[in-house]
Amino acid sequence: MTEQIGPFTRGATVRIRVQFLDADDGLVNPGGAEVHINYPMADMARGNREAAMTLVNTYWTYEWDSEESEPGIVQGYAHTPEGSPPVSAINFRFQLLSNAANATAKLVDAA
Repeated sequence: MTEQIGPFTRGATVRIRVQFLDADDGLVNPGGAEVHINYPMADMARGNREAAMTLVNTYWTYEWDSEESEPGIVQGYAHTPEGSPPVSAINFRFQLLSNAANATAKLVDAA
């Protein structure tokens, strides 16, 4: 299952905050957690960010600076790195919007 969050405006800090659960919906307290973010870049390319998450109370968090992305659909996942497959994981996606200060536009035809 993919969690739909947002939308967010490009340039904002996006806080990804998750709790990991086992198959019986019990809270998992792993020794670490990772997040993988796939985001749009110029010329239809895709960028990737992989990072360790920080435990704050019972939530694993990561703050992503969305300025490195172009507007569009951002997707990713967070997981516990222990075990194979991981003990727990979650997929997410959101829309990153442009604003007047950072809107992107292309002139297709000047004729």
